[in-house]
Amino acid sequence: HPAAIMSPYSIHPAAIASPHSIHNVCMSPAAGHIDPFHQLEGELISMRNAHQSMCLSLSTKTQSENELQERLRELEVEHAQLKNDFANLTEEKAEAVAESKEKTTALENSNYELKIMKSKEKAIS
Repeated sequence: HPAAIMSPYSIHPAAIASPHSIHNVCMSPAAGHIDPFHQLEGELISMRNAHQSMCLSLSTKTQSENELQERLRELEVEHAQLKNDFANLTEEKAEAVAESKEKTTALENSNYELKIMKSKEKAIS
């Protein structure tokens, strides 16, 4: 029987559309009771459909996860670059502040010397 060698995860279209499917044969018209074989066959078809649906859902979720992992890697690289840029800017700022303080001190000293010279000139004249 060809269905016996099918993968348990595949759904054979003939099994679903078969006139012997659960909808047509579960009830034996003569006896008025459910045929256990056909009931199990129907449950198997239902489980295969559910399995196929779950596989599709898993595939979609896996693809989404992979896209999110890739985005995370990109953001981590960007974060590392921003940290590096921040460290460089912090260093540049510290150097600029030190240079500014040095120039301010030099200017203040020059102004003080200028005041002293002016006061000496006034004293001389």
